[in-house]
Amino acid sequence: MKSFYQIVMVSGSKLLSLGTLFLAGILVARVAGPVGFGYYNVGLTILLLVDGVVGQPLDNAMVRFYSLHKDSKHSVDSVQGAIFRIKMLLGIGLIAMVFIFSDVLSPMIMDSNAPQYILLVAAVGITCLLAVRSTACYLQIRQRFQTYATLDVLQGAIRFIGICVLFFMGTRAPEAYLAVYGAGALISFGFYFITVPQPYLRASWPNKADQKRMVSYIGVTSAIVILGTVTGRIDVLLVMIFGGAEMAGHYSAAAQLAFLGALLAGYMAVVFQPKVVQLSREKKLAKLIRLNGLLAGAVSLACIPIAIWFLPWIMPLLFGEGFIASVPILQIMLIGTCADLFIMPILLPFSIQVLAKEALIGEIVITCLFFVLVFAGSNFSALRMAWLVSGIRLAKLGLYLFIVVRYLRKETRDDVSLPSTVV
Repeated sequence: MKSFYQIVMVSGSKLLSLGTLFLAGILVARVAGPVGFGYYNVGLTILLLVDGVVGQPLDNAMVRFYSLHKDSKHSVDSVQGAIFRIKMLLGIGLIAMVFIFSDVLSPMIMDSNAPQYILLVAAVGITCLLAVRSTACYLQIRQRFQTYATLDVLQGAIRFIGICVLFFMGTRAPEAYLAVYGAGALISFGFYFITVPQPYLRASWPNKADQKRMVSYIGVTSAIVILGTVTGRIDVLLVMIFGGAEMAGHYSAAAQLAFLGALLAGYMAVVFQPKVVQLSREKKLAKLIRLNGLLAGAVSLACIPIAIWFLPWIMPLLFGEGFIASVPILQIMLIGTCADLFIMPILLPFSIQVLAKEALIGEIVITCLFFVLVFAGSNFSALRMAWLVSGIRLAKLGLYLFIVVRYLRKETRDDVSLPSTVV
């Protein structure tokens, strides 16, 4: 019951925070049209992609380190402090690189008509997100989910205010709306820096033993998260490169709605990620997976009439008549969203922590297949990318379901303990 309450609390706060991002997308789409919306979403994709590739693996490794060494407070604080400093150095380096080479990078990633400062805004936003990620990770591993939820609510409120100010000022620049995302993260980090004691910020550098442990945890886990982030986030960028800003705008409108459900499923993992190893030890994991499967199945069935009758009028209602072409894209992408509901809450967090080698092999195969299919053929379209993205998610569902069920059956048959890499 406690876990259910925590899921509702965390998910509700995440929905509020995501709602402001979604609102920004609607406003940008209405004031800038498909082309401007395409530029905005490419900037946002870069922001979330780099944040996920850099921040998510480090935070996942930190969660694992805490799960195995939570009795050693000094080690936990020193390792998290080192991770925070590494994040900041990487973020500052990225800002400097984009500032120096923006004239080359912008037409290479987008086109010559792209807003001048949008990549620099994305780089600054990435650094801000990396900072606030450390605060969120600190609250997560100590299971202070009420404070964690408040952090998201604060970010959402700041973004909402900023978006409304820009909209009523008549701002049309996509980079201005993108800047709100980073500003919300920076202000939230500053507020929690003042109000919530975070001892890792002042901790000394970890000793050699803790450094070796952390590096070992980062290795395979980071590779899994990076590959998953690439296949999950890079689609908008690929549509921009191969199809142009207008196609990217139509695709992005569909992706924003589809990924709301996928991100919600991912945020449910915030609650279970620190607990899945212990649940496995207590022989409760299989029951939780079945419950998640029933709930995800019910939601998936409900998506069928929504896709057929609801989406054709809600898309132009939200984004404008210029986005009617986004409807079939969204209908296809909902298949992948439903697959994420099965994967993200339990299967993925458990696989990353306990079955990392098997998960990495599967992710490598799926990622290679993804890029082979992207570059195969000459008839690139947004619909084709939507089918590919949903197909990749179904493949990942098969992967994680297979390796977890196989492990649980072996555990039941042989009464095996957790692998030595976890215990």
